[in-house]
Amino acid sequence: MKVVLELLRIIFIFAILGALAWLILGEVYSINTDIQEYQWGGAIGIYTLLFVLYRNKLQFSGWSRVRGEKNYQRTLPRH
Repeated sequence: MKVVLELLRIIFIFAILGALAWLILGEVYSINTDIQEYQWGGAIGIYTLLFVLYRNKLQFSGWSRVRGEKNYQRTLPRH
């Protein structure tokens, strides 16, 4: 049951926050008609940002508690 609730939460987060971000970004793309063909780049950026936000913050506040899950590192490791 917890897995189903967590999946519904993920879908809700990506659908609602993605739609809100797309509405804002759509207004930016409507200003200049020359860049409207590149809207797909904005969509990829929005969902990449939501994925990183989920993996770093929102994943640890849901119903599912998975042991061993860690945040993404802020800095790159040096070799």
